Amino acid sequence: MSESLKYNLIGIAVVIASVVIYTADNKIVKFIVGITLVIGLIISLIQTQRSIELSDGQKKLSWIILFPLLSLIGYLYTLIK
Repeated sequence: MSESLKYNLIGIAVVIASVVIYTADNKIVKFIVGITLVIGLIISLIQTQRSIELSDGQKKLSWIILFPLLSLIGYLYTLIK
């Protein structure tokens, strides 16, 4: 499997997981998918920061991913509270 296909499939999975979190009624499903999405976003941020192929500007811009990440963590916290 080529790298670009792998990353495209991961991107599609992230979009589907986001839709599931906000449309599902079951709290357990929301929590499991949410934790998976948090882990995926953290891994994505780490891979972006370690990449040699990206410029410094692109790496700095990737820190924007923290906003949806923190929002998702807050949502999961209110879900289990």
